[in-house]
Amino acid sequence: MGFVLILCCFSLSSCTSTKNETEIQGKTENVKRSINLNESPWKLINYNKNSEIQKNVVQWSDGGLKSEGVLVEKWSKEFSRSGEDSGSWTFSTAPNNIVVSSSCYIQNTNKPFEGLLDPKTGGIIEDTEGLHTGPTDGEYVFGDSYGHNPVVSICWRLKDRKEMWDKCCNYTGKAFVICNGALLHCGARGDISRLDASTGNSLWTLEPNSDFLSMGLWHLSGSSDRYVFIQVKLVDGTWRLYRIDPKDGQTKEVVSASSNIADIAIIAGRIYCLTNDNKIISIDENNLLEINSKQIAPELVSNDKLSKTLEKVDKKIAVRIWSWDDKLNSFYLFDPGNFDYAELDASKYRIVNERLFYVTDESIKLVDPESLKIKYYVDCKNLAYPFPIYIDKNGILVLSKDKLTLFGPK
Repeated sequence: MGFVLILCCFSLSSCTSTKNETEIQGKTENVKRSINLNESPWKLINYNKNSEIQKNVVQWSDGGLKSEGVLVEKWSKEFSRSGEDSGSWTFSTAPNNIVVSSSCYIQNTNKPFEGLLDPKTGGIIEDTEGLHTGPTDGEYVFGDSYGHNPVVSICWRLKDRKEMWDKCCNYTGKAFVICNGALLHCGARGDISRLDASTGNSLWTLEPNSDFLSMGLWHLSGSSDRYVFIQVKLVDGTWRLYRIDPKDGQTKEVVSASSNIADIAIIAGRIYCLTNDNKIISIDENNLLEINSKQIAPELVSNDKLSKTLEKVDKKIAVRIWSWDDKLNSFYLFDPGNFDYAELDASKYRIVNERLFYVTDESIKLVDPESLKIKYYVDCKNLAYPFPIYIDKNGILVLSKDKLTLFGPK
């Protein structure tokens, strides 16, 4: 499943280095300077050059929600917020449970609403508080303490919830990616490593070259079945898109995407880039050549105060262009082959877990992006400000003003 991760790299004094990690003294410069783009912005260090990797890491999938039609309330749990905090939530699915991390509390307690959630009852399993969300291979969960301080990546075992190893990670983004049999980790100093899943040891590491990379925002933009793609800011002030082979750490710049990218998504071996001047470009992930492109909303190109996102929605791609004052909000759903598109009501359509939802105050509908027909229907008349926040094989989790509710098959 694709995803978009935004990484801010900071040095964390509270974290200690672990085996096979090399300290990087990154230097931040505000002055733009010219660079030689023929040189790599990373230095590749191969720790286990002659050793065989014992086991590939394959991301476990729950298979998704199977039935269609009306979903009914399975349980509802009240929660409370801390002060004026609006509350943050992250979820991931394990074979028998849902892993939840939240800044909210279980109602009438001082216990955080986090840990292993029983999908049958909505209760938090005893002594599982503090477990972190993240991708899993069905045996281990590769989680990070996103939203907590200090930020640490932790591998824990599902069967006994034992912590196996930990790493320093980035401050605001997700740390782990599973791609093409490899577990990749984004470190606190801007380093990217392939890890042995059982030990946490680095097999190779891409160390940032501070002569090329500005130690500021990094965008780990997504992954396909074969590659990981990352946007980095160079010291000349430009953003560049690079392809990383997770097997060996080899990198290559996606030159055809230029430095004008607002967002990207990867579908079926193609990179789709939304540019700042509202053009969608399709690029082959193997030869990195442009396939085709399409200009959208040309009347909005001159407005530099708009925000833009491009997301994968099943086998479609969606583009949203909006202003923070809500004076403009546009939503386009594209066919990734010929770029034919439909403009949808941006005030009602939402994307959650790469699924398309139609949301009103009274109902939530999961919509087939191909036909726009309703696949699942949730009656939310009894909930205040309902919003779909997560979907897996158990059903749709709906967040409202003070409740977390699961709607599932009858």
